[in-house]
Amino acid sequence: MIVAEEAYETSEPTIDNHIVKLKAAGADTFVSVTSPKFAAQAIKKAAELDWHPVHFLTNVSVSIGGVMKPAGYEASQDILSTQYLKDPADHEWKSDPAMNEWR
Repeated sequence: MIVAEEAYETSEPTIDNHIVKLKAAGADTFVSVTSPKFAAQAIKKAAELDWHPVHFLTNVSVSIGGVMKPAGYEASQDILSTQYLKDPADHEWKSDPAMNEWR
């Protein structure tokens, strides 16, 4: 059952208040369909609130360097994503032959 839905304007400086509302609604699953900037904010705010829903991110917002690092690696643990590419900013691929050829 969907217990809450929040939309934001891209002109908003943060989406913190939306995350607070989702936690207050008792959501145990969080599907974040957003841009990288706001995904990082959502991850960080959820951690600050000690809110740990099952968190899904779309492939648009799963960049290690652009989302996970700004949100904090500790806060970014256990997130499920639809990522299907190797992130060039992820050090895991530093020695990967295909990534090195691409670079």
